[in-house]
Amino acid sequence: MSVTDLEDEKRREIITASAIELWQGLSEFASDFGVEFLMFEPMSIPREMACTIDETWELYERVNNGAKIPIKLCLDVDHGFALSSDPRDIDPYVWLEELGKHSPVVHIKQSSADKSGHWPFAKDYNQRGIITPEKVLKALEKSGIDDVVLLLEVSHRERYPAEGRVLSDLKESVEYWRTHIKE
Repeated sequence: MSVTDLEDEKRREIITASAIELWQGLSEFASDFGVEFLMFEPMSIPREMACTIDETWELYERVNNGAKIPIKLCLDVDHGFALSSDPRDIDPYVWLEELGKHSPVVHIKQSSADKSGHWPFAKDYNQRGIITPEKVLKALEKSGIDDVVLLLEVSHRERYPAEGRVLSDLKESVEYWRTHIKE
């Protein structure tokens, strides 16, 4: 939604209720085709919805109340509202522990504490980043989820020298995680 919509409580609720109704309608349509669940991704800023843990729980409950099939979460280790007064909202591992059980897919990438990531898991980024496989896997285990897809979501700037490192950074990221993943 726009910043203007966000700042107007009545307008914000109208847009949120409409989005929920559309997700629920999509769940009905998807169930007719045998889809088992849908997902939504909590974001990083208030106007994109669900940028705090509490807001995510609220939206999750509202969207599933009346959905034909479950609407689960797609968590992202780089999301969460960096300006939140609640430290839980800034800590990717708290997100995974508290909400991971409802997230069959997690976007992974290397990130900084101020949420400016989408970096590969390459040595130079890992030295300054905050995401580690051990902590991600431990937090997901604590959440109670049995099966999760860790989806590498890396973005490179379309500039040199990053342009020439895309494939090698992706390969290094896969190898970095491969040693920690049980198949």
